[in-house]
Amino acid sequence: MNNPIPDKIDVALSGGGIRSATFALGMLQTLAQHQLLGKIKTLSTVSGGGYVGGFLCRLAAQVRA
Repeated sequence: MNNPIPDKIDVALSGGGIRSATFALGMLQTLAQHQLLGKIKTLSTVSGGGYVGGFLCRLAAQVRA
């Protein structure tokens, strides 16, 4: 992959209950492994994705405080 990493990224976490929450968690873990969580500019969530999105927002608020 020769594409440069953008300064900011947008993330959408879809719905579908606990299965989508599990998928969203795995995706965020992958972003964290590549040190990209801090580059998230916009986070959009629906249904099951909201569980993980809510957690991520709460975590970010605690880190900023």
